[in-house]
Amino acid sequence: MRFLTVLILLSFTSVYGETGIPENVSDSLYTIIVNSGSDALIEYIEGFDPPQRLQLYQLAREVMVFSMWEGQNLDDIVAVSEAGIQEAMGQGKASG
Repeated sequence: MRFLTVLILLSFTSVYGETGIPENVSDSLYTIIVNSGSDALIEYIEGFDPPQRLQLYQLAREVMVFSMWEGQNLDDIVAVSEAGIQEAMGQGKASG
């Protein structure tokens, strides 16, 4: 899990420059989804600046897909993915 997280963050850094997201954020994303669900995770991500939100939605999706926990369900993955898509579409409309 840690290797995948580092790999993802490195790819964000190479594409976007500095990520500007907190260190060990994948641990926070995992803790939020496991303990509080997708609504809380989306609320957490929405507290960041727009470029960071795109990165966090992508990372959250990766964390959710490649992790296992009791109570894990597809609805949470879909909710977070849809929120990320809406964020990307909104940012695309705003810039173009």
